[in-house]
Amino acid sequence: LHHLLIQPLPSGTRLHALVDACHSGTILDLPYQCTPEQGQTQWGGSYWVPAQRVFKGTAGGLAICISGCRDDQTSADTAKLSQGATTTGAMLYSFIQAVEQNRARTYGELLFSMRQIIEHALQHGLGWGNIATLGAVALFSGLETAALVAAPTLATQFMGSGVQVPQMSTSVCFDLNAPFDL
Repeated sequence: LHHLLIQPLPSGTRLHALVDACHSGTILDLPYQCTPEQGQTQWGGSYWVPAQRVFKGTAGGLAICISGCRDDQTSADTAKLSQGATTTGAMLYSFIQAVEQNRARTYGELLFSMRQIIEHALQHGLGWGNIATLGAVALFSGLETAALVAAPTLATQFMGSGVQVPQMSTSVCFDLNAPFDL
């Protein structure tokens, strides 16, 4: 992906990549990343940290990647976007909610809002409707499939809200208080 999308990005261009996949934190091999901590509501000091592996730059353009989770995490799914008809990634859902609710005026505010939306959904997501769905899945598809469907929510119940943390990586450090603009 880096060779095809990032390396040839010319000066004066900006690429926003939304990657809602498991283990996607450094998927574009960008040199800097930031991740909001639980409960954090503002940026202070230096928030960009060098990524852990060897990374490459662009041909002068700005590449920004918002990924669904860190490299050591999995991404959850939600059916909220389609009113239960189908599932989509929780990171994409949180991104859309943050933008539609005007909670993404800056890049930093976008990250905080996405984390808060995902934490709220994961902490409050296992209601009676979900339990009934899991029961039906177990009945028709077996316990193994029901366990896979329930895994992200159950992991949250037992491990806290650390199941999925959206993060941002970039080719160049910039001020997270800058206006968010696609």
